[in-house]
Amino acid sequence: MSTFKRRSFLLSSCAAGVGVALQVGTLSTLLGGLPAQAAPAAKAAAPGKPETSSATLGFIALTDAAPLIVAKEKGFFAKQGMGGVELKKQT
Repeated sequence: MSTFKRRSFLLSSCAAGVGVALQVGTLSTLLGGLPAQAAPAAKAAAPGKPETSSATLGFIALTDAAPLIVAKEKGFFAKQGMGGVELKKQT
């Protein structure tokens, strides 16, 4: 009489998962790689430039908002080309 054991189930499940992963990898290699994405890629900004120069960042007045406030006060956003960043405290 065979009993169902958790350890043997987990081992066989892992082995099956690895087998499937290897098969998918082998098949995609044989077929010339994975197919291209159906959706067109979004336009990326030029290297070294942000995609936008302005943003409105909302925050709750707690200590975890300190990095945003310090970055704004020290001009880190402007230094990276985002001079139009505005911080708005939640009311």
